[in-house]
Amino acid sequence: MSMNLDERVNVRFLIDTPSFVDVGHSYYAFRDSKARKAFYREAGDIFLGLGWTVSGRTNARLDDSYVFIHPHEISGTVRKWEVDYIADHLKRAELFAVKGVDMGATT
Repeated sequence: MSMNLDERVNVRFLIDTPSFVDVGHSYYAFRDSKARKAFYREAGDIFLGLGWTVSGRTNARLDDSYVFIHPHEISGTVRKWEVDYIADHLKRAELFAVKGVDMGATT
């Protein structure tokens, strides 16, 4: 049985962003606006470097693949072959760390 690497999958790249902290009552926020801007700039630059389009600082798209960027996870629908490729590039980030990757079938 061969694997179709062009198959689209739902994916969540679970990340730890130290500057995104619990500010009370389980409400999370960035320490300050500088940390917020730096996180979204670094995450966006990673996707721009992969040839994706980034809009509104939280959305990235390439053809029919797309992700939503959040300090706890980067999630969306991509081709199966893109999962490891994206994860490898996200692991190079300085302001956040990849904790794991969850992948499931598209609906």
